[in-house]
This record gives sequence, C-alpha cells and structure tokens, in this order.
Amino acid sequence: PLKPQMTVGGLSFALNVLATVNINGSEVEAYLDVKNTLMKAFDQAQKEKKGENDQVVFEMSVLTAQNFLQLFQRASIQGAAAEKYMNIKNALYASAKPSQTPVNLEHGKK
Repeated sequence: PLKPQMTVGGLSFALNVLATVNINGSEVEAYLDVKNTLMKAFDQAQKEKKGENDQVVFEMSVLTAQNFLQLFQRASIQGAAAEKYMNIKNALYASAKPSQTPVNLEHGKK
C-alpha cells in the first residue's frame, strides 16, 4: 500500500473536490472506495484533534490512488486552488516513489 502524507486541510479539500466530479455508473464503486479511504483518514485526524495544517499519513492501495487521480483530474477547480490541487497530486506521486516496483498512477482503472 501507498502511504501518502498531506495536511488535514488537504484531505478536506480533496473530499470537497471529489464531491463535485461527475461520475458514470461504472465508476461508482471506485468513487466510493476513494471517498471512504479519504473520509477514514479525515475522521481519524479529527478524532486526534489535528488542525488544518497538521500532517496526516494514511494508507491507500495503488488501485485506489490510481482511481483517485483519475477522478481528481476531471474536477473543475478555481484557479486560486491550483496550489492545493498540486500539493495533493504531488503527495500521491511521492508516496509511490519509495516502492520497489514501478507504479504507474496515471493509467489505472478498476
């Protein structure tokens, strides 16, 4: 599994962005998997009373990360949110780098 690291605010932003993405019926399972993975990490951070700028590390399968990026890239965001968007995307890519096996996060489908 990958272990992306992002801020609590980043998790919240990712969840909000995902909520705006239009999906088709064949993507429902993948969407819910991504949403539930992020929600679990966000809920855990809230239980630990972490602030918006506190870092969170959570586990995500490669398939979930691929689906997340695929959905995330279809989102419409405000230009002002571009840096937050890139930080989340970069956190996913960075979590794949230490892996011994090459991981291609761009082309995965469920």
